[in-house]
Amino acid sequence: MRQLVASCLQSLGGLDMAVNCAGISHPPQRLADIDPDHWRNVMATNADGIFYAMRHEIPAMLENGDPDRNRAIVNIASILGTRGAPWIAAYGASKHAVVGLTQSAARDYATFGLRINAVSPGPVDTPMLARALRDIGSDTSKYAGGFPPAGPGKPHDVAAAVLFLLSLEAAYINGTNLHVDGATTAI
Repeated sequence: MRQLVASCLQSLGGLDMAVNCAGISHPPQRLADIDPDHWRNVMATNADGIFYAMRHEIPAMLENGDPDRNRAIVNIASILGTRGAPWIAAYGASKHAVVGLTQSAARDYATFGLRINAVSPGPVDTPMLARALRDIGSDTSKYAGGFPPAGPGKPHDVAAAVLFLLSLEAAYINGTNLHVDGATTAI
């Protein structure tokens, strides 16, 4: 992350916006059955990845010192970052960490004019969802966290929310966790 941010600073002359999207899952298992190596791998990618990204992005964004610039970070969490679900404890815990990191960092840097928010997708039509559905025999009633009534979202649904949070239209939104889940968490 240090090298990536340094490269951005060198080639672009600064850093105003970042989207941190790291996510891996694990086979469905009850907590006591999760291999500790799987636990660490999920936490290292999903939670540590966001931590290290922000650890290097934030100083770069604050470097110019102009609080009137539109500077924003969006972290990708999950609807499982705000509630538990069976069979997916490592993933859920890692995404809880992303929400917590986002909200804490938003408070830390709000007075510097830096906005930090999270987007929590529900099921989205991606290869990760396809693997999860294979693991449960395509029985959506067994899908961790629930399945949206209208079916999974599309990647552009999540992208639109991210772009909104990065824009000046969201200038007073800071420290939020926006669910993009087709009403999955509304039930």
